[in-house]
Amino acid sequence: MKDGKETDVKMATYGMKFDHSIPKGYPDLSKVFKKIRKKSYVCTEIADELQETIFKKRKTVVMGYSIYDNTTAKIGEDEEGHDFLVVDGKYIVDLWYRDYYEKNFPFYFPIERASELYGNPKLWVKSGNDFVEE
Repeated sequence: MKDGKETDVKMATYGMKFDHSIPKGYPDLSKVFKKIRKKSYVCTEIADELQETIFKKRKTVVMGYSIYDNTTAKIGEDEEGHDFLVVDGKYIVDLWYRDYYEKNFPFYFPIERASELYGNPKLWVKSGNDFVEE
C-alpha cells in the first residue's frame, strides 16, 4: 500500500466497495497490525491499544454500541455489540473487524459511510478508555 494509492476491493461480506488508500499523514497500519492483534482478541481492547499507542497524538475516541439499541448495525451482530476507534472525527479504525470477519476491510473507514455498517452514529456511546458512566 502506498500513500494516496486508491484501490477498490469488493468486500465479500456485504458486497461493498472500499477505498484502501492510506490518508496522507496517517500511519500505514499494515505494519503494526500483527503486533496489535496479538495483544487481544476483544474489540474494545484493540481500540484502546490503538488509541494509547499508534494514535496517541491524534484526537481519538473509543465508541461502541449494543446491537439491541443500534439495530441497523451490521458489525457486531453475533457479539451483541461492538467497539471501535474514531480518529480525528474522520475515520473508523477497526482492526478487530478486519482480523475476524473481513480481511479486505480498509484500515481507515470514512466516518461519512459509517451508517452502512455501524448503524446510526447517534446511538454510539463512549466505550473502552473513553467510557463515561451515565
